[in-house]
Amino acid sequence: MTFFFTLLTFIAIIGISIFISIKFDISSSLSPFISVCFEVMLLSVFGCIGLVRLGGYIYYILALFAIIYSIINYKDVLKKIISPGFLFFTGASLFVITLFSFKQPMFVVWDEFSFWGTSIKLVKLTGEMYTTAPIGWAWVATQKPGLIMNGYMFEFFGKYQEWRACAGMDVLLFSVVSATAGAFENKNWHKSIPFISVAFLTPFAFSLYNTIYSPSTVYMSVMADIPMGMLFAGVLCIYFALKNKSSSMWAVCLALMTLTFTKDTAFPLAMIAAGIICVDIIFIEKQINFFKIDGIKAKIINSIIVFASPLVAFFSWTAYLGSVLKIDATSNVGGSEQMGMIEMLITGLKQLLGLMQPSEKFVQVMGKMYSSYFDINLTVLGSGFKITIIVIAILFISFIISKDIRHKIRCAVFAVLSSVGFLANYIFIGFCFVFVFKETESANLMSYERYVYPYYIGWFLAALVLLSISIVSEKRRLYGVGRLPIYVILLIIVLRLNNIVYPGFSFIDFQEGFLDGRKIQEQKSQAIAEYVGNTDEKIFFIGQGDDGNRWFKYSSQLLPLQLEYSFGGGTLCLPSAEIQDDSPYYIKITPDELLDYLEENNCGYVFVELSDNFLSDGFGHLFSDNLENCKDGQSCLYKIVDDKFEFVGEVE
Repeated sequence: MTFFFTLLTFIAIIGISIFISIKFDISSSLSPFISVCFEVMLLSVFGCIGLVRLGGYIYYILALFAIIYSIINYKDVLKKIISPGFLFFTGASLFVITLFSFKQPMFVVWDEFSFWGTSIKLVKLTGEMYTTAPIGWAWVATQKPGLIMNGYMFEFFGKYQEWRACAGMDVLLFSVVSATAGAFENKNWHKSIPFISVAFLTPFAFSLYNTIYSPSTVYMSVMADIPMGMLFAGVLCIYFALKNKSSSMWAVCLALMTLTFTKDTAFPLAMIAAGIICVDIIFIEKQINFFKIDGIKAKIINSIIVFASPLVAFFSWTAYLGSVLKIDATSNVGGSEQMGMIEMLITGLKQLLGLMQPSEKFVQVMGKMYSSYFDINLTVLGSGFKITIIVIAILFISFIISKDIRHKIRCAVFAVLSSVGFLANYIFIGFCFVFVFKETESANLMSYERYVYPYYIGWFLAALVLLSISIVSEKRRLYGVGRLPIYVILLIIVLRLNNIVYPGFSFIDFQEGFLDGRKIQEQKSQAIAEYVGNTDEKIFFIGQGDDGNRWFKYSSQLLPLQLEYSFGGGTLCLPSAEIQDDSPYYIKITPDELLDYLEENNCGYVFVELSDNFLSDGFGHLFSDNLENCKDGQSCLYKIVDDKFEFVGEVE
């Protein structure tokens, strides 16, 4: 049944997409992205007021009315929906939903358990925002809810299954791919094929750069980085491809708010996109109205609304955190320096411009940021510098082949503003490494690729959309010139990915054994749930040799049972234990201290996922079986009774 429930959510998105196309005269290549943005923001708003399930029901009811409206106006439906982008969106989404219902991929990346996947499960199980849902450990409550609500929508009816959230994320990504073909009419459908192909492969091309030896999680994940980059592209695609901007600027504002609600680091991208759009509205767009107001007044009003959209989204979420969690998300960005965002920016700029003495850490990090831009091949198309050259080249060709002088100016202005935006965003990321990350993390620019490729994704796809607009009305004597670079780029991406992604290493045909570890954890979690039943007591996790990874996975898998923080995983040992290595994951503690910890944190059970000599020698006397049932690598569950751990059963 979960397949049909997942399909129901997709049908709702399709219904509202068709309604948007008919009612607002918007290309059906663009309407799926607008529909998904509407779904995300509707559920985010209702989630913030504690009515997330009501928001879901309202979306389905609106979708039903949209479908009825489309049936009544059936004569306009076929004419509106037959577009290259819409056909791709429908076909690709149905393919993934069907494929995943059979193969049932699961989360495998650390951050999916520490937040992105676990939060979707929390909303599903509790019917409330993850910010207030009960969980047994320190929660990343300040992270934005947009992608969580999208995943939740695909879990709305039926049983929670991880593949459904992955499919929902892909539907969002495919809606952006569809939007990149928004400039092509039916008569130009053949010209859209290479653009759609490149857009579909972009998440692979910009996040894979070395040969992989296990299945890629691209299109098989709920991580935020790729969706954030795609949404950044989607905002610009919507604006550039809209034919009647006067009546459809609400869609651009909706997309900007959705981007802002994606992730904390999405706010700078949203402000850059808003700034580019505002300049375009005022200085380039020929005519844009605001109801009955026209001329420069209408342009200024539209610009103000556009620029205010991400600000409203940002400060609304900040206000929500302040009222519900009593957290001021703007006063402290956390990390090593414990300073506010404005203070971080001012301090960073002063050091960058030489107005104050730069710290040793600042010089080291910003120097690495500079060299990494040229030296690190973080995409199949090369380094960040090479991506910049490719984007500028695409925009130059767009400028040359277009016969519309206004579009020529748009391409030139976008080249300048987007480059400035890239520089600002890149410097901001550098400041985060300096002032937020710890010494060991910033010294190596930990996860550098993940922080920078979202901008490259959005920048690259936005440039392709401008190229597509030029191709639609290209000069006759230059016919075909505009399509040459897109074919070259497509060929390079396909050839490079063919050398990087081995057969059976993608979401289409990942190896059977890829998820064996997760399936074992799932079976053990189900066994624990059968032993424990419904309880408010927390479960203490012992997984000797764990670096936190197994603890995170079990903490997510066991929900709604609460796995206590358990020191974040690690190896329990006595303070006197002789440790042969310098791993930070050794928890030195006495038996009495452990018992006090369990009592203070309302732990009723102990789950020994893996034992070793440190545990049996130092704490074996606390267990009723002296850990005999765990000596051969078995996992066992124990109930805490007074100061003893009574054996409950083996967990298989």
